[in-house]
This record gives sequence, C-alpha cells and structure tokens, in this order.
Amino acid sequence: MGLFGKKKKIKLEEPPKFELPPSNVPEIPEIKIKDISEAELKPVETELKPLTEIPETPTETPTEAKPLKPEIEKPIKPEIKGPIFVKITKYKGVLEAMEKLAKKIGEMEEDIGKLREIKMKEDEEIKKISEELSEMKKKIQEIERNLFSKLD
Repeated sequence: MGLFGKKKKIKLEEPPKFELPPSNVPEIPEIKIKDISEAELKPVETELKPLTEIPETPTETPTEAKPLKPEIEKPIKPEIKGPIFVKITKYKGVLEAMEKLAKKIGEMEEDIGKLREIKMKEDEEIKKISEELSEMKKKIQEIERNLFSKLD
C-alpha cells in the first residue's frame, strides 16, 4: 500500500451565465504606450453641453412609413504590421456572436414595423373619433340655434 494515491477529480458546477444589458458605449481599442507619440499625449479640450437641454424631434406623419437606416460609423482600423493569429475557438465565438447580433437586429426591425402599424391604426382611430366629435358638436350647435331661435 503506497502513501501517495490518485487524486480524486471533483466536478464543479458551472456558474449561471450573466449577460449585461446592451450599452451604447463603443469599445475602446487597446493602445500600447510605446505606440503613442508625445503630441498625442497632450490634453484635448472639449466642450460639454448641459444635460438639461432636450432636443426637439420633428413629428412624422403617420401615413408615411420611412425605412429605418441606422447610421453606422466606420471602425478605425489599426495598422497591421504582420500576420495576425487568432485561436479558432475565439474566431468561432465571434462568428456566433455576430450571428446572434444579426438575429436580434432582424427581430428588432420586425418589432419596429409592428409598432409603426399599431401607431398608424391608433392615429386613424383618433382621427375618426375627432371627426365624430366635430360632427356631434355641429349637430348640438344646430339644435341650440333651432331651439333658441324659436324662443326669441
């Protein structure tokens, strides 16, 4: 009987996956300090606007359905000085993430289309109701004129 035996393998449970909500913050590329020149290290002056101002958005007519064209900025491409090696698992992970993003974008476009349809229907209903109210108002005014004209 030996003093040293085989170690028992302990299986740990995988922790639940946690997904952060999507943020509007763009990813910052990694920059090495050696690559930065002294001119780039000077502070940049920026003008900050107060958050209390709310920009006005123009109202669209409900009958016109405009396609949604998001403005996508072109990413900054770093200078590549040689071949880039990427692990296949990371590459596959990126491909899966891109597929999920494309699927989510498609779902969001469908949802926006449905919301536009609902909004158009609501606007039509509001228009019908306002027309009926104006007709009722005209009839009430006519009835009042007829009643009060006979009293005079």
